[in-house]
Amino acid sequence: MKNLFKTGTFLIFSFLSFQSLAAHVECVISGTPTQQTYTADFCSSNLTTSNGGVHFRLVADKEVDRVEWTKSIDDTAVSRPRWSSCTGTSCYVSFSTQGTMFATADACATKVYYKDFTWENVDSCATGIFSYGGGF
Repeated sequence: MKNLFKTGTFLIFSFLSFQSLAAHVECVISGTPTQQTYTADFCSSNLTTSNGGVHFRLVADKEVDRVEWTKSIDDTAVSRPRWSSCTGTSCYVSFSTQGTMFATADACATKVYYKDFTWENVDSCATGIFSYGGGF
């Protein structure tokens, strides 16, 4: 019975430890009238400048070596969207616009490589919604 208890405790501890490693993506909009803070999964703001951007970052419980990202932007209203290097723990898209716009940018972490030589598949995304000149 004692061994069964130890085995059960080990399995529960292992499961909880694995769950705590789950990483998630946060975002924040730049070029806004007020200071923004990173939020998980979703961020939005009106812009006060025609040049702005969306900053994405991965938050994890362990030290991250690198991240594989997928990214997209609804660029029908945005001129020259430029994604920065998105292989570390952060990813950034900058843009400029002429006139009124309403757009979205998405970044998803698909795989995280940790500094302790472990890795995990993740499916964590964040969406930034921003507008300029027209409001939401």
